[in-house]
Amino acid sequence: MTVRGLDYAAVGIAPARYGLITDSILRRRILVDRLPLDTPAARVMHSPANTARLGDSAAEALIRLLDQDTEFLLVTDRAGELHGAISPRDLVVSPTTAGVALHEQIRRCDTIDDLVERTRTVPATLVNILDGGLSSTRVIALYGAMLDTIIRRAIQLVFHQ
Repeated sequence: MTVRGLDYAAVGIAPARYGLITDSILRRRILVDRLPLDTPAARVMHSPANTARLGDSAAEALIRLLDQDTEFLLVTDRAGELHGAISPRDLVVSPTTAGVALHEQIRRCDTIDDLVERTRTVPATLVNILDGGLSSTRVIALYGAMLDTIIRRAIQLVFHQ
C-alpha cells in the first residue's frame, strides 16, 4: 500500500474473490484488537470484499458504499477480474452522487447539535438529486442509507457523551 501510494490493498483469496485491507482495518485489527504485527493478511482483511461491477452507475456504487458502510468497493468485471477500487471521494464529482458530501458530513459530526443541523439539509439535498434525474427508486434507497447513517451517528454521539 505504501509503495504504491494507495489507501487499500486487494488480496486475491480465490478466483474472482478478493479480501480488502485498508489503513483503518489495520489500525483496528492491530492496535485495537491487539493482533501481532506478523498476523497473516487473511486474519486481518475484510473478506470477502464489497465489490461493484465495471459499468455500474455512480449512483449504484454510492448506494452500495453507503448501505455497506465501507470505505472502498473493489471494482471487478463480469468475469471477476479486479480493475481497481472506488471510495466516496471518487464519487463526489458525479452529478448523481450529490448526497455523498452530506453523507460524509453526517458521519463526521462532532456534536448532536451539528448532527441536527446537517440532518435538516437532507430533504433539500434529496429533492435536488431527484430533480437532477436520479430515479425515485434510487433516491429512496439513498434516503434509507442516509437515515441509517444519521441514526448510527446519533447513537455514537449519545454513548460518547
